[in-house]
Amino acid sequence: MGVVESATRLFEQLSAAGDEFTRYLRPGLSTERMDELLGQAGLPRPPSDVHEFYRVFNLVPGYQYELDQPSFYGIYPLLSFEDALEQWEYRRSNEYADPPWQDAFPFLQEDCNAYLVETQADENGNHKVINDFKGEIPEAVFSNLAAMFDTFTEWLSTGALPVGHGRVPGFYEGEQRRVYEVAARLNPGISWWDE
Repeated sequence: MGVVESATRLFEQLSAAGDEFTRYLRPGLSTERMDELLGQAGLPRPPSDVHEFYRVFNLVPGYQYELDQPSFYGIYPLLSFEDALEQWEYRRSNEYADPPWQDAFPFLQEDCNAYLVETQADENGNHKVINDFKGEIPEAVFSNLAAMFDTFTEWLSTGALPVGHGRVPGFYEGEQRRVYEVAARLNPGISWWDE
């Protein structure tokens, strides 16, 4: 399943439980508009699955700064394309971010903690999703964006995580054994879930 199909399935499930997150969803941007924004920022085109996602979906820029601080996954808001570019430009210019994390595309972010999409594909053509949590060594947690959305959907539909409020609870908010089993099955080769 592609990233758009995976995200659509999850967003439909979240909408059925509430609109805490999905009320901020907007139609995606055209390739021309994305290229224009990338050109203005002097940034390269992001990985294909990121581009595919933002062609269909976008969010209200800056929604994560609303008073109710809506999140998408755990504490993390899903960034609009415009907000992601701003953070990506900052990451690429910031000396504290070591390669290859400096080049990774920010997709979910809360303050200085982020879930990033690797810009270099692995041997299977996947752009892994990396957890860059302040003070820890960044580590791959999902095989790619589609696998991340599929994992979230499976966690909710199997009851591994509680459904409620129209957002995906953090992995730590559910029944740990089931959370890890689902994630390991849908993200083979990602050692994060082998613990």
